[in-house]
Amino acid sequence: MINNQKISEKIYLSLYITSLVLVASYMIATNQYAGELDSFELNVTLTEIVSLLGLSIFGFIAAYFFYIVTKNRRLYFSITPWRVDSKRFANVFFALVIVQLVFLIVTDVGRFGSQATSSYSPIFALLNVDSLFAIFYFVTREKKAVSKYYFFSIVFIYVLFKILQGWSGVILLILFFELHFYFKKRKIKIWPRSILILFLPLLLIASGGKVYQYVFPYKFEIRGLSISEINYTEGVVNLTNRLTFFPISVGAYERSYDVKLNAHNDEISFREARGFFRPFTPRFLMENKEFRSINNLIKQAFYPYIEATTSTDIGFIMYSVLVFSTDMNDGIILLMMTIILLLINKFIYDSFEEYRGQLDFLYFLLIMKLYYTGSPEMVFSYGSIGIIFLLPLLIGLAAIKQK
Repeated sequence: MINNQKISEKIYLSLYITSLVLVASYMIATNQYAGELDSFELNVTLTEIVSLLGLSIFGFIAAYFFYIVTKNRRLYFSITPWRVDSKRFANVFFALVIVQLVFLIVTDVGRFGSQATSSYSPIFALLNVDSLFAIFYFVTREKKAVSKYYFFSIVFIYVLFKILQGWSGVILLILFFELHFYFKKRKIKIWPRSILILFLPLLLIASGGKVYQYVFPYKFEIRGLSISEINYTEGVVNLTNRLTFFPISVGAYERSYDVKLNAHNDEISFREARGFFRPFTPRFLMENKEFRSINNLIKQAFYPYIEATTSTDIGFIMYSVLVFSTDMNDGIILLMMTIILLLINKFIYDSFEEYRGQLDFLYFLLIMKLYYTGSPEMVFSYGSIGIIFLLPLLIGLAAIKQK
């Protein structure tokens, strides 16, 4: 018997690598792109696709190795770690979610595809509940400082908030949180453990397809787009496409010249480094917030008139290749920023831990998200780094205190 508190990490990797292989196999069999580019034919060779597939799988393994090597290196300073008042922490998070939900409903700012603006947007960007959700979930659920009814009511309201924004990925995130807690307290023999890692992802895709059959059309309705109902098979296909960046990565490789040409033509210097500050910088300090990111330029290479505010997941390897090839200085600055941002997030997770390794799974998810998405702007600016701006509020309301 062995401790299986890390089995959720292996299942996560298995799920995403399985989706990667399935989508790549579909593209090879049909000679068509999948997902966001499903209306385009492939113009790359079989050797190139297989090579990109191998490189993408290697990237997942390398990212996991980086996590294993760095997870036990604790980062503390004289003012940390924190002592978390779980009940007060839950109350503060609940209040922030309600405020964000009301702001979304009243202004429509923050909904996917919305062009609405507000002079208060930078303030609400600083009060980013997404950056706090995972820590709230782990600290509050494990300590059981509040009732289950109150805890899951807060979680439900947060899920509602994300769905009204047009995002459904939070459902899968919570599923992995619960898998982590389930396996953490159990011991399983090696052979059932291997079976779980290999076959549970397939079960998740099969069962998740049924859920996605209903979530997918509703998500697009929230985004203001009309889409007909889909059947179970289409639900499975759309879910699998959602779990992989591979079609976009292949598309970036195929049309890398167009991406570089479009980047050169719009004459935006340091676009990715500047993009990091875009979500929380007031417009009077950054007048042009509508410049295209590398992720968006890839979609523009296929859809010339696509709006500049959309993004997509490309994978860190292809993202890095394009950033460095379009603007070497931007790439160097962005690489240094990414390292610093990872250190800051590691420091925050370590500071909130009540025992060693409590939030390692969140650090794992952060690294995987960075590898999967590619863009530090999407991973950090719209996500985890926002907790820095919430620390003064948490300290001021005594939700966290210095030990």
